[in-house]
Amino acid sequence: MQDTELVFDEEYINGMAEYFEKQGKQLQKMSDDYIKAMKRIVEGGIKRGETAESLRAFLQYAEKLNRVIASTAVQIRDATADYWGEIDARDQYRVQ
Repeated sequence: MQDTELVFDEEYINGMAEYFEKQGKQLQKMSDDYIKAMKRIVEGGIKRGETAESLRAFLQYAEKLNRVIASTAVQIRDATADYWGEIDARDQYRVQ
């Protein structure tokens, strides 16, 4: 039977952690900008009727979603780093 070796690319894993954080920040900025635009429409545009009510309800959902974007990106970054730390710790344990 052929021996196999499992190799983890630390640079790749760290790069992915940074990528997730960067994408989260960009998504957060886009969401912030979108909510600002929606608020301008709700406050200065359509003020009455079913469309206005629907826009206000939609804006409330968008604001709730907006609160979790940045924290989710940080959680993904941290989970990626924790994964690498766990793999590294297990590897050190087996070497000794």
